[in-house]
Amino acid sequence: MHKIYSFGYLIKVLILYISLLSGSAYGEVRYVIAISIDGGRGDLIKGFIESAPAEFPNFKRLRELSASTFNARCDYTESITIPDHLCMLTGRPVRRPAGLPATVQHGIISDAPAPPETVHNSGLLPGTYKASIFDVVHDRGFGTALYMGKTRLQICERSWNSVNGAPDTVGVDNGRNKLDIRLISEAVGTATSDMVAGFVGTIKNSTLKNFTIFQIADTDYAGHSEGWTSANGLYRTTMRVADGWLGQILDAVFNNPALAGKTAILLTADHGGGTPATSHSDATNATNYTIPFMFFAPGISGGSNIYDYFDNRFEPGASAPDYTNPRQPMRNGDVANLSAALLGFPTVPGSLMIPELKKPLTIIHGSDTATISWPLYLTGYTLETTDELVTGTWTTVISGVIESNYQNTYTIASPSRVRFFRLRKPTDPASSPLKATIRTGKQLSR
Repeated sequence: MHKIYSFGYLIKVLILYISLLSGSAYGEVRYVIAISIDGGRGDLIKGFIESAPAEFPNFKRLRELSASTFNARCDYTESITIPDHLCMLTGRPVRRPAGLPATVQHGIISDAPAPPETVHNSGLLPGTYKASIFDVVHDRGFGTALYMGKTRLQICERSWNSVNGAPDTVGVDNGRNKLDIRLISEAVGTATSDMVAGFVGTIKNSTLKNFTIFQIADTDYAGHSEGWTSANGLYRTTMRVADGWLGQILDAVFNNPALAGKTAILLTADHGGGTPATSHSDATNATNYTIPFMFFAPGISGGSNIYDYFDNRFEPGASAPDYTNPRQPMRNGDVANLSAALLGFPTVPGSLMIPELKKPLTIIHGSDTATISWPLYLTGYTLETTDELVTGTWTTVISGVIESNYQNTYTIASPSRVRFFRLRKPTDPASSPLKATIRTGKQLSR
């Protein structure tokens, strides 16, 4: 525990508790947009931004507004479209990692599943329902949307439609269909442009769903056609087109005041590509498994390193850690549970990939006040206080919390005695505590 002294008074900021149940409080993220750049190789996108920023202004803009890495990973065993998109939606690996339970994988290894295959009835684990981020959001009465540029990804719609989706047992029964919007159109001609236009329309007219996944497939097709290269060929040209589509989405979000401070954007890829030149199926090769991950949310410092925001995600260097490694990299499969956390919801049932956000509390002292703040992306947390750490009763701070500069802030007069504060979700039993991050004019050690 940190000790902070100001004007003779001691303020101790206690711990942050991890939540398993939702419960929004104060400022909150209400919308998450997950963008999948199919075949988006991390080192190439990074090179495009840094060597030719004028050609890729919107990837550059999102990087400057986000915490990011271009050294994230796709699934450990599969670097292909359908299996990796199912990782994004379920938070599960494709195959069962050695030593982990037999029910942990989603099990779809085919890149061309045909009707009536679903993620539940086929693959390596048939007969087991695999919940998704769609289940988590829909079953709590919120909206979901799926935009895909490959018709082979119809397995996503089939798996969570009104026939194959699980019964809703959370609160009010919202039905088995977990998808409010589903648009799957093969990326030929103007298909992706049309899909972008329709999606942008929902943002502009404020009918954006609470969770949306949007796939841009054209970039992958370009790589398969001429190879993954930074040269002035089809891949680079198509990535410039994708940059324009990204710009339309960003403009629509940033120009809608109703979404300000309420929207998070996650951009990643299902896989990279280039080994062999026009393929990506070898999941042991760095060109195929290295992908970007950009994380924009209210309270995130732009241009920062994404690995600074998680307690259990670590820069992998040139390695490819398997799922049993305690130092997990950011993976595209983190999309499901990072989205759930940002929306203030519990993790996807049965999922393995659960990135844990750091939960900083900051204290700034004025002449006779102390202001406690925490970022808006910590949806669902409340500030609690007590005067007695051991025997005292924790009281929720109900009034006086305001949004300021994408932070929740609470200002109090400097106390005449010890005060303790913590962040937690009220419905959650306490788990192992995390050390709070405290910043003042001088930071004292524990």
